[in-house]
Amino acid sequence: MSGGPRGQTQTGVRWLTEDGVVMCKHELGIVQNRPSQDLVTVARRKVLVENDPEGRTIAGCPMIGPTIRPCLTTLVVRAGYSDFVRVRGKRVCLDTITGLTDGTPPGTVPYVVRTPGQDVVAEGPAGAAAPSAAPGPPAAGGAAGSSGR
Repeated sequence: MSGGPRGQTQTGVRWLTEDGVVMCKHELGIVQNRPSQDLVTVARRKVLVENDPEGRTIAGCPMIGPTIRPCLTTLVVRAGYSDFVRVRGKRVCLDTITGLTDGTPPGTVPYVVRTPGQDVVAEGPAGAAAPSAAPGPPAAGGAAGSSGR
């Protein structure tokens, strides 16, 4: 379900998991995710937290030439950490994570999320209403305390 800019659904931005696809802006360079925590998962896949996207290997960047350096490593995250959720003191990575790579020209090639690796858990802006359940009969053993709105 889409309804906003890249990474945003009508329910907000999604949490990034180890199955997420983060790539350099050259479209073929894929960041090798390495989660640093195993406490929080979505669909049994580890959620990435603060610093996980930094210093990671990028494989497959097509920018190769005598004076061109391909994107090989991610640098510091510039934006995309949760302001609301932390795991063991580290902010959760959202599907809006972005930062620069070490590719050429220096200081200009960003990395971005293509897919977050899951579409179950999202975070909305402060004060946003919780998403409503899909129409249809309630599931057996529904969540306690749900209002059904």
